[in-house]
Amino acid sequence: MEQDIYTKRSKFNLVTGVAVGWLLAVTIIFVLLNNSLREEIELVRSGDIYAKSVTEDKLADELFATVGLLDEDGNEYQARVISGKVIDNQLVGKVELETENGTIINATIIDKTTISTVELEDGSVTTPKLDNGAVTEAKLADGAVVNIKLSSVVLRIRASEVVVGTLIIRAPVILSPALLTY
Repeated sequence: MEQDIYTKRSKFNLVTGVAVGWLLAVTIIFVLLNNSLREEIELVRSGDIYAKSVTEDKLADELFATVGLLDEDGNEYQARVISGKVIDNQLVGKVELETENGTIINATIIDKTTISTVELEDGSVTTPKLDNGAVTEAKLADGAVVNIKLSSVVLRIRASEVVVGTLIIRAPVILSPALLTY
């Protein structure tokens, strides 16, 4: 009789221990996922160019990248990054952009918020005006003025499916409804 009590107590302790262990493991995994996702969200909100799993000097033609552009009336449209380099997780150096109507913009990006020169379709080179350090104005060959907003860069990477500028809700996020308030 007394042995049955000890057996029941041992089983109870075992079940309780396993349950607590699983709860602890799930909590640790959740915290790690939460932190990594929070970093990703912060990158989305700050508008940084973010390239996960991209090695130095990897050509941007292996990426799907678009840059937000503003026309004279303030209408926003997209330009696709045709070529360029990613160094230290940033799109830098000479890049070639193609707008939705087929206009080609060649630019030199010093860092994520500065364009030094823009080469127009007719071959002329202009030094664009910086606005608040993040928006760069350039005249195209047809005389239209666009503002190149590097702060609204969307960078898609084929391998890891990371999208900056768009928050991807992955399955593990279901564990954390609080994150959806971001």
